[in-house]
Amino acid sequence: RRHVWSVSRETHHPVILLGGQSIAVCVGRSVGRAGVSVTALGDGRFDSVGASRYCSTFVDLGSGHGVQERWLDWLLARPRSKAVIFPCNDDGIELVARNRPLLVASGYLPAELNDEVALATLDKQRAYELAREAGVATPRTTVTRTPEDAQLAADELGYPCALKPLHSHLFARHFGLTRKLLLADTRDEVGRIVRETQALGLEMLLTEIIPGPDDLLASYWTYRTADGSFLFDFTKRKLRQYPTHFGLGTYHVTDQNPAIVDAGRRFCTGLDVQGIAIVEFKLDSRDGLPKLIECNQRFTLAIELLRHAG
Repeated sequence: RRHVWSVSRETHHPVILLGGQSIAVCVGRSVGRAGVSVTALGDGRFDSVGASRYCSTFVDLGSGHGVQERWLDWLLARPRSKAVIFPCNDDGIELVARNRPLLVASGYLPAELNDEVALATLDKQRAYELAREAGVATPRTTVTRTPEDAQLAADELGYPCALKPLHSHLFARHFGLTRKLLLADTRDEVGRIVRETQALGLEMLLTEIIPGPDDLLASYWTYRTADGSFLFDFTKRKLRQYPTHFGLGTYHVTDQNPAIVDAGRRFCTGLDVQGIAIVEFKLDSRDGLPKLIECNQRFTLAIELLRHAG
């Protein structure tokens, strides 16, 4: 493809995007419009970023099992001096956090992260433990070890309850990107889900379901530097998501929510998060507290809303 850039490419570091499907389209569009050369590593079956006018090079390395190793092999075999690496999915976060010295030695500029914290937030149970230490409320949860233990824990949490993967990107390889968790209405369903997910090698987290509609879901966005400065505070909430209650946001609204800013800042400061942070909460009508859902330290689908909001 031929492209005409508004600014000379030589004035910017090139960017390499790791995975992300439509997330990569938004990020590539944003930096591409600024005159940045964009290379995207993805799966030709699913990733539409390769068709974007702002993607100068698309490399089809597939997805799923072994994708991190394939990405790393490609990066190390073709080092690009001072190319910035932006993860657009959790596999990308894990690759950067585990291989930063190798990438830096090859001349790359990986996304800014506190790598230890980034890996911890990929594990939902560890993220909840660290959040509670930082004074941030979370749902009641327990890691499932056996079907019998999970059933006993579910009896205490109450039904319906949910089983969420400790590592979302591993779960997505079996259940797709739109399915976030598995619901259980009875003891028998809890046991069945634990047996099925353990057979797939997945670790699951049993969690209570915070009651209330989807518009109680709110997110805090920021970029926190290594010296602890917050470059901005941005909040939004969901009005709808698909599938309903446990899916991807389809309708968001920006707002100014001091309680979400406070909880988000407390989480980021307590854990010493660095770089991009998107901390999602659900307001619990039972006690009025925002309860942590998850933290992403990469771009998400709502990046386009953030960009249009300035």
